[in-house]
Amino acid sequence: MSFRTEEKISVSKYESIELLNIAKNNNFQIQYPKRKIHSVYFDNINYQSYNDSIEGSLPRKKIRIRHYPSQMKKIFSFEKKISSIEGRYKVSKKIEIDKKNSLIQLGFVDNLYGYLNPVCEVTYNREYFNLENLRLSYDSEIKYKDSMNNYIIDTQEVIEIKSPLKINDDKIRSIFPYPRNRFSKYCRAIELLNLNV
Repeated sequence: MSFRTEEKISVSKYESIELLNIAKNNNFQIQYPKRKIHSVYFDNINYQSYNDSIEGSLPRKKIRIRHYPSQMKKIFSFEKKISSIEGRYKVSKKIEIDKKNSLIQLGFVDNLYGYLNPVCEVTYNREYFNLENLRLSYDSEIKYKDSMNNYIIDTQEVIEIKSPLKINDDKIRSIFPYPRNRFSKYCRAIELLNLNV
């Protein structure tokens, strides 16, 4: 388990071009090829994971199954993004397609939230860059879909900067002097699809 900081900058398409140019001018290098990411998010009947995220409660989790649709071999990850008093970290476990299908069809019990079912899907394109210990990702064409196949495309894009806790925050802000904000794709999905009403 390794704790890290995550800073998010919500941007328009025009602003994202400007920020990516800043990254390139500061010698950020492409880390991986651009790829599509698909996630299924889980919550309980009261949307407690969503509400905990909105309220900033600790501890809290976001639980999802993630995969990369363009991969020839379908590999699924069962992931828990955990925010605790000590910091933020992610626990990820590879699962087979049968296990993925079982979790989606039957749900499962979580020790914090109880019985969980899938509530929405999120799909987007991600580009990856890095500079020493700094990792930057750029997410675009973010699409949210509910269980009835209603969907909406987000007008916002997001740049996320991840770093170990030991990195000086001033260094990151000197490169990217933009206001940080909270941007949870899961929370955006719940709100834009009106699932919490």
